[in-house]
Amino acid sequence: MDQEIIFTNHCKTRMQQRGVPKRVVFLLRKFGKSFNTHESKKFFCNKKIINRLNKNIKTRKKIKNFTKHLLSTAIVCNGNVCITVMKINENKRLRWN
Repeated sequence: MDQEIIFTNHCKTRMQQRGVPKRVVFLLRKFGKSFNTHESKKFFCNKKIINRLNKNIKTRKKIKNFTKHLLSTAIVCNGNVCITVMKINENKRLRWN
């Protein structure tokens, strides 16, 4: 990976509960759109980002098996520390629980 990400115990638990592979967290961090929330950042992907990544052959291979996860998952990071992983529901709103 380009940048090392430290997973908190809370993050590891949420990843296991929600069935999110570690690779998805790295891909969201690298290619996802981010916005600031207090001292941390939320990262997510939408269809526009996925379509742009699919146009490039190198990134297409990287995201090939994870498109479903990328579209339905968001992460919260503080620097290199991944704090939590959450699912995005059908209304495209971030769900905290």
